Amino acid sequence: LVDRFSKKRLIQIGQAVTAMTSIIIAIFLKTGILSNMHPGSWWILVATSAVQGMTSALLWSSRLAIIPELVSKDNVANATALNTIGINIFQFVAPAFGGFLIDKINFEAAFMTISGLYLIAIFITNFLPARETTSSGRQHVIADMVEGFRYVRKNNALLWILLYTLFCTMVVLPLSSMISVFSDSILKVGGTGLGLLQGFSAAGSFIIAIVIASFAIKK
Repeated sequence: LVDRFSKKRLIQIGQAVTAMTSIIIAIFLKTGILSNMHPGSWWILVATSAVQGMTSALLWSSRLAIIPELVSKDNVANATALNTIGINIFQFVAPAFGGFLIDKINFEAAFMTISGLYLIAIFITNFLPARETTSSGRQHVIADMVEGFRYVRKNNALLWILLYTLFCTMVVLPLSSMISVFSDSILKVGGTGLGLLQGFSAAGSFIIAIVIASFAIKK
């Protein structure tokens, strides 16, 4: 999809879908459909999480792939590092703010805030220049994927990077998922404490991103 369609539009579509899923969850919370009074309502979170997962794959791919279209080749490394810094700043600040909203107001306020921010993001993304697709898309999608796997298999450095990333993902994601249970059942720190725990997990990535960006700037 990223190779065949406008990355700018794909990003906006992903932002719109994410905003809608957050609004849907907020509505279900407000109406009481999603609550402990309805034990079977957990399927709503499962369904919206599945949609969010697919949307995130589209968003992240488009956001990374659009960088070479916005800057010159010499500035790609620096732009990528600065993009990572921006992401980690929000990963540091946003969870703490979200936890504060949950404790001081309610869950609905947090989800409505998420929706509002994504709607603003759609408007801001509209200012990005629209570029042509980077691939002619003459081959079938499956053929392109097979060709990609063949390229990775022949490139040992890239293969090891992907394997390392996969390993880190398998180790870190379960921790990220269980940290809410840990903060609620063991630490009992509430939404604000959970937000701070999740926020500080981005500190290491933030520091490394700054180091990479400084290398890129010196180059």
